[in-house]
Amino acid sequence: MKNITQGNMRNFPIPLPPLAEQHRIVAKLAQLLGHCDALEQRIAESRRLAGQLLQTALHEALAGPGGVVAATEAALVVPRQGRKKELAAEGTGDLFAAG
Repeated sequence: MKNITQGNMRNFPIPLPPLAEQHRIVAKLAQLLGHCDALEQRIAESRRLAGQLLQTALHEALAGPGGVVAATEAALVVPRQGRKKELAAEGTGDLFAAG
């Protein structure tokens, strides 16, 4: 900026509030920043708890009685046990044959 010199800047008035008002502004900003910090901590704690809740819900849904894991295991184990009885009755030793 060729037209702005240091001398021009020195002569340019920059309005500032009175010192007491500056102190009130700083105190209010400190108070608001404290609220922001507290909110950030609450958000972080809420996210942590939500993650724990999700993990617990998934665990119970997948591994609990009647859950996906239990149902899948039952679907695999019960027919296999029935097939073992069939193979034993037939006298064959291939327990893992498709059936």
